[in-house]
Amino acid sequence: MTAAGRHPKRRRAATLFAVACAASTLGKSPAADLPGGFVGKGQVVIATVVAGAKIVAGGNIALEQRDSEVRIDVLSLGFPGADPTTSALLGTQLFPPGGFTVVAHGGLEYTVWSNATKRYFTGFNPAPTASAAPTPAPTATPSVSGPFKALATLKDLQGFSITLALAGHAVINGHPTTGLAYQFARVEKNGDATDVHGRLEIADDLEGIPVEITGSVKSKTIPESSLKLDLTSVAKQTPGQTDFEVPPGYSRAATLFDVIGRTLPH
Repeated sequence: MTAAGRHPKRRRAATLFAVACAASTLGKSPAADLPGGFVGKGQVVIATVVAGAKIVAGGNIALEQRDSEVRIDVLSLGFPGADPTTSALLGTQLFPPGGFTVVAHGGLEYTVWSNATKRYFTGFNPAPTASAAPTPAPTATPSVSGPFKALATLKDLQGFSITLALAGHAVINGHPTTGLAYQFARVEKNGDATDVHGRLEIADDLEGIPVEITGSVKSKTIPESSLKLDLTSVAKQTPGQTDFEVPPGYSRAATLFDVIGRTLPH
């Protein structure tokens, strides 16, 4: 992910929230294996650091899963511990009106869009670099598709790892669950590192749907942040494919800041 060259005294805290939500879905392989999908609603709490101060944000979300894709809609946001006036002010400064949507596309790619800005950003999917040399004619070599095609991008990295481990049993939100700890680490050739780790509580009575997700994320442009997501209502249902596609007429942004960022006064 690239960061815009903004004024150093200005921060865009909405970025932290969106990336944490998207990154926390990277370990959702049990849910991704469902033949159909599910829809649910719940609450999310994010803790992060902005300009040296810890900020805790909480809100209501809607979540959908279809095959290997997961969509999170941030419906409302508040700041626990702050008075209503301050909470409303922070909400309008840090996040776009009407919330935003994050879609994880089953691997390292995610898309974020905002109905307010009518723009979207796709991460971990850089556009191809233009070349002055003519493109050679394609040869009759077999192509690689499916999950192995994504492995070709590993040659451009300095380090990469994904780990999953069973982590006990519990009862969460009224469902018996099996815990799954996950960690995702990625290091670019220039040394920029991204680390995501956390735990899923998978409902044993809902064919593997996670009813609680916890996670932490840290990268060069994002201070260490944590997330906890609780699904208080879940239904096995297959959402439409268009729910995971950028709405028609939205323009692509160069950075995530251009989609959901709101400049804070310093």
